[in-house]
Amino acid sequence: MFRVFSLFVFIIITTGCTTSAIKEEAAPVDEVSVSISDYTELDSLYILVDSLTQNQEFMLDKIDSLENELSYYSSIPLVDKDFQIPRKYKFAGYDIDLNNDRVFEKFERIFKAELRAAQRYIPLTGEYFPFFEKVLVSYGIPEDLKYLAVAESYLNPNATSFAKAAGIWQFMPKTGKEYGLKQTDYIDERRDVYKSTDAAAKLLRDNHNELLKEGLDDWLLAMCAYNAGMGNVRKDVREQGAKSFFNMIMRVEETDYYVYRAIAIKMIVQYQKEIFGKTFELNKPFEEMYKPVTLTSKGYHEIKEWSKAQGTTVAEVFEINPWIKISKHKRTKYSPLNKVIIPPGTFNILIPINSVPDETLLAKVNSSMLKKSSSPTDVYIVKKGDSLGKIAKKHRMTISDLRKYNKLKSDNIIPGQKLFISKTAALNASENGSSNNGKAEPDTTKAQQQSPAVPDSIITSGSDFHIVQPGEYLTKIAEQYKLSVEMLKSANNLKNSEIYPGQKLLVKITNFTYKVKRGDNLNKIAEKFGTTIQKIKTDNNLNSDELAVGQKLVINN
Repeated sequence: MFRVFSLFVFIIITTGCTTSAIKEEAAPVDEVSVSISDYTELDSLYILVDSLTQNQEFMLDKIDSLENELSYYSSIPLVDKDFQIPRKYKFAGYDIDLNNDRVFEKFERIFKAELRAAQRYIPLTGEYFPFFEKVLVSYGIPEDLKYLAVAESYLNPNATSFAKAAGIWQFMPKTGKEYGLKQTDYIDERRDVYKSTDAAAKLLRDNHNELLKEGLDDWLLAMCAYNAGMGNVRKDVREQGAKSFFNMIMRVEETDYYVYRAIAIKMIVQYQKEIFGKTFELNKPFEEMYKPVTLTSKGYHEIKEWSKAQGTTVAEVFEINPWIKISKHKRTKYSPLNKVIIPPGTFNILIPINSVPDETLLAKVNSSMLKKSSSPTDVYIVKKGDSLGKIAKKHRMTISDLRKYNKLKSDNIIPGQKLFISKTAALNASENGSSNNGKAEPDTTKAQQQSPAVPDSIITSGSDFHIVQPGEYLTKIAEQYKLSVEMLKSANNLKNSEIYPGQKLLVKITNFTYKVKRGDNLNKIAEKFGTTIQKIKTDNNLNSDELAVGQKLVINN
């Protein structure tokens, strides 16, 4: 209705504009001649019509935009402006007094800010709070500290801060590692709701124990230490001689706000009906939607088949386990392949609660998971300009370890060579009998892609080839085997003279196929390959000297 009304108003306005623009009197009916000025007026009218059409499209777009905004704001629950923030409130066993005007003003500002996202985080409390409460109680921590997770991430396991804190409890990388949360190319346990909640409870308990040593039994300060670090809180306490959170000024304002935010969020959740005039529908507890299953892996394995055996899909497993990463595997020509790989370890993986496993397939897959295998990221392929020093620094290891893992007798390495950059990969390779044994083992993948295969008509053996070494070039190799460069290029289907260390070149050439190029003739080709015109004609059943560009000739050496 709003759109129709707006369009009606617009037509009235534009019609008025059009009427006012045409002020010329109509020409008499019997007038036959048409002047140049008449054409000019007609052009002006066409331009005006085009302009009005564009304005109409713009107005319709604007109406769409306003309707979308109206729809969005209609979905936001209205706040009762008459709601009064309690001046006294309980949080984590503390009676919080908000009668001080300065304290109240700060709290009121934070409270109003947290109202904006309430419709997002209140439903999620149903999904996570039952589990949080069980864990916190088991560590002797007040249940109210569950609101800390809301203040940290709004209960989003995928949340990442600008400072690289991650997960529902927002662990920094270093703190996460200190509390046993693994962070690799394949997993980030800071996003694992089970492990991160347990780690958060331990950290809060440890903070509280440290404060007890200072004579302070204050869980709000333990929360501050969770955000700012125990060292900073201890320093503030000693400098100010404070006895509780409310009679000290935190060094960093963010830390101060952080506690007030948790209190404000609890108040919003508790008084949601009074504030919004309704209670939000809560999500089901995640433990009622998913079930944890144990997976033990002794290598780096994809979990596509494992997911299928559990009666679900790898996409669903990835979606409900945000701690599992997508592993991107490089390809030389196309975009990377996405794989979901689990590293060595024992993991609790969530799957839909109604999933029915295929026990036969599962037994087979679980058995394959116990095979040792190296991580794809544990192998580094040497690039041009690399040195052992550069590679060791890049992977935060010593040159000595790099030599030891790869059984290198010197620091000499060549582009394309594969190097193990972890002890695990080196041990696995040694067990499988595929270690470097002190020799450079160039990766010929790139060379093979650059150089098409030798024609099938040529019969070869291992000694018929030359492996390109660092510093070698085509002319040098041609001289070594008493061949011409053109013969080498043609026999190996090389488009130019570029070759790479580790590339395999056919050098025992009895015959090969040559493709005629623009400007070629039989005389030139015969001279190029040290043969005769007659021999080329005989070998190729040619009746004349005429050649076509792209024609293939067999050249017998």
